[in-house]
Amino acid sequence: RRWTVFVTSEPYMQANLGGITGADYECRHRATKMFLPNGERYMAWVSSSEVEPAGRMYHARGPYVLVDGVQVAANWDALTSGTLEHAINVTEKNGPLEIAVFTGTDTTGLRLPNTQHCSDWTYNDTDQTCWIGDSSATDALWTRGIEAICGGSGSIYCMEQP
Repeated sequence: RRWTVFVTSEPYMQANLGGITGADYECRHRATKMFLPNGERYMAWVSSSEVEPAGRMYHARGPYVLVDGVQVAANWDALTSGTLEHAINVTEKNGPLEIAVFTGTDTTGLRLPNTQHCSDWTYNDTDQTCWIGDSSATDALWTRGIEAICGGSGSIYCMEQP
């Protein structure tokens, strides 16, 4: 079994994603709109002050692949090892995109501490910060890039779930 992942295409979002629920909705909506398999079963790779991918996502034993079929990681352990086989730089529309990605998440799938997560992804102003990743990266920067202001725009990573 293969698990599809993508980075959201335009329109790009600000950090007010509507919380984790809103981010998950964005993934499901975009996957369903593009007729991806199991479109209603996608979740966002984002952490809040209380929730993180390692605790809420399926730890797949099979490969994570882009919409175009290119393998990103052999399984959950490889996905959270700190190095990807290929960047998560393909959108739900099967097009390339190199962009800042809202994550708040370390390479292990755990939330990054000591950050505001843009008030748990409900805040867009410049007086709070969050961690963003880089969709062109295959090292730790894919999810733990830099700390940035919440007023910027970017995308989110979406991962198929069972």
